[in-house]
Amino acid sequence: CPSPKVAGKGCFGAALMQDATLVQQLTSSMYHGSQGSIPITVKCRIGTDEGYQFTRDQYNARSDEEEYQSLKQFIETVASEGIVTDFQVHARIAVLGKNYS
Repeated sequence: CPSPKVAGKGCFGAALMQDATLVQQLTSSMYHGSQGSIPITVKCRIGTDEGYQFTRDQYNARSDEEEYQSLKQFIETVASEGIVTDFQVHARIAVLGKNYS
């Protein structure tokens, strides 16, 4: 969330996309904590602004392939144990930096 009340305040929400292994561990804990009795789903974005300052020019300079590979790696890591039953992809990037234009 680009809101000053949320952006840069910790690792929750869309910021979790920056640590796919942690998301995988969290989904595993939810699955085992519920003894497999509930579906485990993940809602994510197509990516984040990690690694570049979010400006129109810098975003437009990123290749579609780079965006795709990043999302693919996130989903493959999170889904690696076969626990997640569904991914909902919110089709925009998450602007996590406090400053953007």
